Amino acid sequence: MRSFHIILTFSSLLLFNMACKKASKDPVAESFAKKAVLLGFKVDSINMLDEIFLSKDSLQLKINLSKLRKQYAVSPHDKTISDFVDLVINFKQEMPAWDTAKQQVFYYLYPSKYDFKHFIHREVSPKLSKIYVFADKGRLNWIDSEDLKKWGKQEEELEKQAQINSKEIFSSLRLEMDSVEGHPFISIESNRPSFNSSFLLCNQFKDIVSSKIGWPAYAVAPCRDQCYIFSENDLPYMKSKLKNFMQKKLRESNDPLSLEILQLSDQGIKQAHEF
Repeated sequence: MRSFHIILTFSSLLLFNMACKKASKDPVAESFAKKAVLLGFKVDSINMLDEIFLSKDSLQLKINLSKLRKQYAVSPHDKTISDFVDLVINFKQEMPAWDTAKQQVFYYLYPSKYDFKHFIHREVSPKLSKIYVFADKGRLNWIDSEDLKKWGKQEEELEKQAQINSKEIFSSLRLEMDSVEGHPFISIESNRPSFNSSFLLCNQFKDIVSSKIGWPAYAVAPCRDQCYIFSENDLPYMKSKLKNFMQKKLRESNDPLSLEILQLSDQGIKQAHEF
């Protein structure tokens, strides 16, 4: 049986101790740092933006703890931190063979400010990018260039498969009509809430939206599970009314996306306005 030993360098221990001293009254940061070190990670640096930089072999991670703090405020338990560590540190698992993986390949919207490095991604707007994920038992494993090499696939084939799979779950999409001061809008609901905003990327989106509010249409996606669509005629009104709403949603969400208004047209998606 292979045995595993965690070897901590002096510098890693020093930084870890500094992190714990800094977080002496911060159980979230202290517990996160301890769990990361126990998994064999080295604490490289900590900054004033609530970010911890970790490394392990060739893997380098920058973790922002703000989302974890929001989760911990709602559920102040050690399991909350353990689950977060499992998500952000162990997010990259060995992918199964293509014949197995392809049934659960999807595209996913993510803030463009992230340093994607080797992960497959394409810009959607100045603030949003499209990545590809393998959905496995509630986990979303990001797909990178090594995965494509292992599968012997090109990015075009990955996109085609993601569109096929998204079409299959598109049937669960529910468009709820509502209005504010006489101006109609659509909210997206589905049985996969974390994909609600990502449905904007689906090839079938035009067909279902245009019959309700026309085309081109406009959308806001302040967070992954909330997406709202409105018509071109209502753009001036929405631009004047949405700023505070968008900022509040972005601030309170565990999965914030963008403060943009997006134009949806036959030419694709582009930024129409940013708050």
